[in-house]
Amino acid sequence: MVKIFWDGIDCASFSFKRISIIVLMLIVPFFHVLAQNSALETNSEKIHSGKNNIYLGAKVGLVYLFGVELEYIYKTNDINRFYLAAAIQSSVIINSANAGGGFFLGNTGIGLGCRYHHLLWFESEKESKIQPGYGPEAVYNKTIGTKYIVNLHAGCVISEGYLFPDISFGVFLPLNK
Repeated sequence: MVKIFWDGIDCASFSFKRISIIVLMLIVPFFHVLAQNSALETNSEKIHSGKNNIYLGAKVGLVYLFGVELEYIYKTNDINRFYLAAAIQSSVIINSANAGGGFFLGNTGIGLGCRYHHLLWFESEKESKIQPGYGPEAVYNKTIGTKYIVNLHAGCVISEGYLFPDISFGVFLPLNK
């Protein structure tokens, strides 16, 4: 029958109406599946939609006197998932620039990560050293109201034979809300 149809012998007996009915009969069973898939896609978008939050904060620490930090926190379902941070810290003895990040543990607000520290410290007025350091860290982010974030940070900086504590307290403001 297919060969006859394509050869044009039986083509005149097929009208536009018959072809439309055949096409509809083939497509109609899939409408339910298409509707169900679009509903699932909409739900999955809601589940996986995330928020990109950028915060700027000032902090004080155990070793350094003052620091400024820029922090990026990614959230889904209003739960912090991971963070990236960069800070400049100043002190009488040690000045540093550092960057790093980590992951939050569920809905606790506690994050674990590590940072690369670029240390500039002075042994005397004439001699100065610039050296890298690395350090694991634990952070705690708590939102106060809808605007401010309290950031507690505890870690250490490990550098060529030196170990410095890196503990700070800061208050951050959102830049993109």
